[in-house]
Amino acid sequence: MQLQHEFTLPIPPDQAWSTLLDVERIAPCMPGAALDRIDGDDFSGRVTLKVGPLRLNYRGDARLEEKDPQARRLVIAAEGQEARGSGTAKAAVTASLSAVPDGTRVALQTDLALTGRPAQFGRGLVNEVAGTIIGQFAERLSAEMSNGGLPQQALPDAGADAPGAGNGRPSSSPGSSSAVTDTDENSLDVLTLLRTTVGTRGLIALGGIAAVVAAFLLGRRRSRSWPAADGRPPGWPAVYVIDAGEK
Repeated sequence: MQLQHEFTLPIPPDQAWSTLLDVERIAPCMPGAALDRIDGDDFSGRVTLKVGPLRLNYRGDARLEEKDPQARRLVIAAEGQEARGSGTAKAAVTASLSAVPDGTRVALQTDLALTGRPAQFGRGLVNEVAGTIIGQFAERLSAEMSNGGLPQQALPDAGADAPGAGNGRPSSSPGSSSAVTDTDENSLDVLTLLRTTVGTRGLIALGGIAAVVAAFLLGRRRSRSWPAADGRPPGWPAVYVIDAGEK
């Protein structure tokens, strides 16, 4: 399926371009996202979902296929898999930047393929939820640029004994136990998103959508690696299905 979204940043295009390629600065702005590894144009990460009292992690990988600073256009290929399931998500995401009177418009076009239970659901519902996630990201990033620091909801718990605590960014120390502390503040609250976006209309796979939306944010940086706490290979998420009852 093809999805199209856009948002506006309150800065000029050249500044928006460099900002979107600053991985450590923008990754905490994506709801639930955590960056685990960057190696040239390849990168990996995860998304943490909070479903009531449960916390779920999803992993995958992405690659920057094209980066054109003159046209202000980048293309990213992303693949993810459910950590404890068979569902997958695969996408090619194109981000195009253009000047507008109040800043920079970022237009996203996503070619998305889902397998497993999420593949049953229609483009309209998936598109609506993805749009909500993008909107939250844009609000956080705009706040980060206005405040000169990370938005409050992206910060780790105060006093957390974890790499990056206090600045909301992954530690570059090879021996660190985790890339980003999986705090409630940095989790994507699935139930709240369902209530505000689709009510009781149906079932939705949010992990893969969050991964696809997050993929375009990560640009080329110098090679770094932050191992995950459980020792498993890092990556971007895939899918999780919530039964909201009424369809």
